[in-house]
Amino acid sequence: MSERTLLGMSDAEFDALIERYIERGLQDAGDLETDLFFDALSDFAAPIEAAIAPLGEWYKGHLTLRPEKPVPPEVVVQDNRIVAPGFTFVIRIKQPTPPSKPAKR
Repeated sequence: MSERTLLGMSDAEFDALIERYIERGLQDAGDLETDLFFDALSDFAAPIEAAIAPLGEWYKGHLTLRPEKPVPPEVVVQDNRIVAPGFTFVIRIKQPTPPSKPAKR
């Protein structure tokens, strides 16, 4: 038995295959309970907010951050950076400037 690949199909054959797939899926679809629908919707509606509280330490003259608690897998805390989807935070510490000495007369 030889199986045909999608690349060997004509556009019409591919469209017919997709239509049969959609029709088969619609036959199995029943009514969805309201509670189940809204529970599933709430999973996608609002992202879960997570607080990230890194602890900063000086290491060989550089700031190193590490989270005190586990962070979500899409968040990376490394060296002086916190990378989250769509954002990269680079933490720098401003070095204090020594007070200027009055000019000698």
